[in-house]
Amino acid sequence: MQKIPCLLMLSLLLGALWAYSQEESTQDEAAEITFEVQDVEDDNGEGVLRSIGRFHPIFIHFPIAWLILLILCDATGMLTKRDLFLSVSPYLLVVTLIGFLPAIATGLSYFQANREYMEDVRTPILHRNIMIATFLLLVAAGAVRARRRGKGSPGWFYLILTWMAGLCLTYGADLGGEMVFGEGIIPFRP
Repeated sequence: MQKIPCLLMLSLLLGALWAYSQEESTQDEAAEITFEVQDVEDDNGEGVLRSIGRFHPIFIHFPIAWLILLILCDATGMLTKRDLFLSVSPYLLVVTLIGFLPAIATGLSYFQANREYMEDVRTPILHRNIMIATFLLLVAAGAVRARRRGKGSPGWFYLILTWMAGLCLTYGADLGGEMVFGEGIIPFRP
């Protein structure tokens, strides 16, 4: 019965993200819902936020790789009932969450520094929201995992949360690729 409030909260979060992505908003309306941070120029005339944001392409690959490894390790451990995989996955979850922190920080810095030069801010805002939702899904998975500590298997609810985080990460990565390389980066996208 304790899973019902978590599922309800999760469905409300995902529903809100979906509804937000379906809105027709202009650049001005989308800019109003983001937080404002003033950039400070360094000695070279480049903003500090822009300098920090340049590290985003480096840091984004770590949470992607760690989450894929976490999902594979969890699925293998639960399907084969091997304790080795189940004992490693809590550490992978922590490393995955830590990997998200610099990726989110550098992405937010890049967006804040370059927002005024962007023609359309809708895709970066959706990308930001999806990636934060992915992080929150993993935090929820960690909470579920912590409650089941000592019970052997982490449970199917935990596995569902990590798979949902993986799906959100895939969509968010597609949005990131679309911003960098243009539309059609994934050939089978609807």
